[in-house]
Amino acid sequence: MAYIEGNPEEKAGKTMLKHAGFIAIITFMIMGLLVIGSDDWKAELYKNLVIAGVVLFISVIVSLKLNPLGWKRVFKKAEYERLLRNEKLVIDELSKLDDNYFVINDFSFELFHVEHLVVSDKGMFVVSKNPYAGELNVANGALYSDDQSLESVTSSLWRVCHLINIIIRKGFNNLEIMPKPVLVLPQESKSSMKDFEGIAIAGIDELNGLITNRIRFNIDREHAEGFAVFIKQRYLN
Repeated sequence: MAYIEGNPEEKAGKTMLKHAGFIAIITFMIMGLLVIGSDDWKAELYKNLVIAGVVLFISVIVSLKLNPLGWKRVFKKAEYERLLRNEKLVIDELSKLDDNYFVINDFSFELFHVEHLVVSDKGMFVVSKNPYAGELNVANGALYSDDQSLESVTSSLWRVCHLINIIIRKGFNNLEIMPKPVLVLPQESKSSMKDFEGIAIAGIDELNGLITNRIRFNIDREHAEGFAVFIKQRYLN
């Protein structure tokens, strides 16, 4: 059984409380400093409210990016429950990998949300899920699920892979490892499309086979374990 770290359901609630508290503190602190530093706070109230509003907006956008599941838990309960079921399906499947694999779920990596990271001496994989239920197709060079664009999902996958590559080079003596991006379809047993612009695509029943057989590139076990521990200690604790 694979080593599993990270619980999306637990994190969604805890992180949401932390973010809400942080946003409230920052907004009130900024507003207080503006009022204290103002010669005529009543005359400048509108300007100060605008500044505080901008700070609040930016804080919410960052929180949305780092904890999308948590916001859906509050404002889109039905969608949250659907996405949580998909999370559990993928994590349950990845947990069936053997103990050579480290699976780290639902964490923020330098302002990027990572759904699943799989690390082993047989390869490194960044896994995202299709958030929709439609059939995959390509139009105008972009990947779609029915008529829903997956451009943000695919671009984020590659950004995370490149960022991990940079972090490994800096922290592991110029070691060159480019993780493989994977898009999994939680509600589909198999995928009719196997690849899109270097991103491997798999149905839920194909996911582990893709990771263990279809795509393999050897990494020293010491480096694989070291990076998994680094991610856990820095981004999960």
